[in-house]
Amino acid sequence: VSLRPGRTDRLHAMFGGGVGGAMAIGEGRIGASGSWLASARRSLLEVAFRDETAEAVPTYADALLKIDHRAGARHAFTFLGLGAKDDVSIVDERTGAEETSGEEVVALAGLRFDSAWSARTSSMVAARLGSSEVDVTAMDGTVVDAIDKGHDQELRVRADVRRTSTPVGDVLVGAAVKAYRYDYDLYVNDLWTPYETVKRDLKARDIRSFTDVAGYAEVAHALRIDGPRPDAGELQH
Repeated sequence: VSLRPGRTDRLHAMFGGGVGGAMAIGEGRIGASGSWLASARRSLLEVAFRDETAEAVPTYADALLKIDHRAGARHAFTFLGLGAKDDVSIVDERTGAEETSGEEVVALAGLRFDSAWSARTSSMVAARLGSSEVDVTAMDGTVVDAIDKGHDQELRVRADVRRTSTPVGDVLVGAAVKAYRYDYDLYVNDLWTPYETVKRDLKARDIRSFTDVAGYAEVAHALRIDGPRPDAGELQH
């Protein structure tokens, strides 16, 4: 999956809307050798379904930004940012009180730097930071009935060097680091199961983190298979 760069011939914008929501896209040139591409979207479901029978109407929004830039003929830089948020609220039709409220936020930002040192040697360095967060609470009047909260973050850094047309073929050598951290908080009030006659609260909470380091190498070599040569009679036919 790849995302095209922004247009460099002129500034371009587009707007749209419908029952699902409104959106906008813009793109254009940055300097002499760069481009940008941005988009955003916002739902309008709460307007389309504002009648009294709609108990839960989600709201969501997302945005994207991509920047491409070249530094001379050898180096290229790319930035990509993504973000999204959605939330929902459920209201008791009889009392008007909020029964359940929740939201989820996802974000991702990445940098990539490509270099061509010669006709046969190139390198790539990339870094990415991602985050995801969920926060949901259910109420039974003034009593907290359930909680679902979680937050995780992930950092990835990768670098590799590629050399083509070596005696053994095309060679790729690189290394990568991944750091991950998450925490969550779960709670359910007066949980009942078929295996127990007593109701009790369910609670779970944990915070953990870890780091992985990896190295990799790849060799690609084209095989040449020589078959039997045709005789003079076959060439004539």
